[in-house]
Amino acid sequence: MPIATRLTFVFAAGLFPWSVASTHHSTVLFDGATVATVEGVVSRVAWRSPHIYFFVETTAESGETVEWTLESVPIPIMVRQGWLEDSLQAGERVTVETYPLRDSNEPYGWVRRVIKVDGTILDPGVIGSPGRDRGIETN
Repeated sequence: MPIATRLTFVFAAGLFPWSVASTHHSTVLFDGATVATVEGVVSRVAWRSPHIYFFVETTAESGETVEWTLESVPIPIMVRQGWLEDSLQAGERVTVETYPLRDSNEPYGWVRRVIKVDGTILDPGVIGSPGRDRGIETN
């Protein structure tokens, strides 16, 4: 095998893990130009590496209960922004600004920020939230 072919193969093989990692952390599935507002009650919260997932039950226009699945940036970023495991509790009423899935009617979104009833804002501090020093603000 010629040296140029071997070097090309080694270079391509070295890029493979990077491309897998960047695809995993991509937000291309979400519509970054649209912010959906979800108002409801947190049904459960799961700190599952690498992300925090939480679920909010809301009522559709038809009167049917719909459960939204909401995904955050990776846990270490959320913790640096001030999120703690007890920042959101099941049973809390919240308003969530989220980037919904692109080309889908599924109730699934990428968290932009969460506003609690007391005015506390939980913010991942990355997408769509420039200028904030910390992930928790109070009004």
